[in-house]
Amino acid sequence: LPHSFEIEFNVVSELAKEHKNLHIMFPYICEMDEIDFGLEYARKYSFPNKISCMMETPAALWHAREIEKRGIEHFLIGMNDLSSLVVGASRGSGYDRHNHPAILGMLKTLRSDLKNSRLSIAGYMKPAFYDLAKDTGMDAISVHYSSFPAFFGEKFKDYRDMDFMLNFKKSDNRKRLRLWAQSLLDVANDNDSMTIQGLHWHRKG
Repeated sequence: LPHSFEIEFNVVSELAKEHKNLHIMFPYICEMDEIDFGLEYARKYSFPNKISCMMETPAALWHAREIEKRGIEHFLIGMNDLSSLVVGASRGSGYDRHNHPAILGMLKTLRSDLKNSRLSIAGYMKPAFYDLAKDTGMDAISVHYSSFPAFFGEKFKDYRDMDFMLNFKKSDNRKRLRLWAQSLLDVANDNDSMTIQGLHWHRKG
């Protein structure tokens, strides 16, 4: 790991001593080694506040009981990534349905596995999913601010920067597309090129 990681962890730990609402959440967990790694650094730098875990991958749900045994008591289920990975659909495509029976079944199983922990849900959700989430036994739901009008009424439709992240992602995607297109042109115009992998290409030996 770069030395900057240790500097960052140390800074966060020092700030947390003065700000009791500053906590750590481990994201995109697939292996227990990742949990142990994070907890090792938390101990190394005496992180004083709460440590929680995102549950975005099926692997994280599989390890849920073991994660809880490590002393973690708050889990936040990232519905956007979880639903995408479970049903095999791109995020935001319309096919990554939060109400898919497999998703709801996994949430109920997770609630059963983690009886003594706090379970929350976060993501881009529609109001219709609210009751389904309650039925699975979730303790809380975090609604993205872009969904405020749908959940709480028209008074939120003029909420400041409502489309900020959407517009940012569109701009970022356009930049990525231009880079990818330039990469294709570079390869097409180079007789020594062989294959394209993402934005990179390899010359023949």
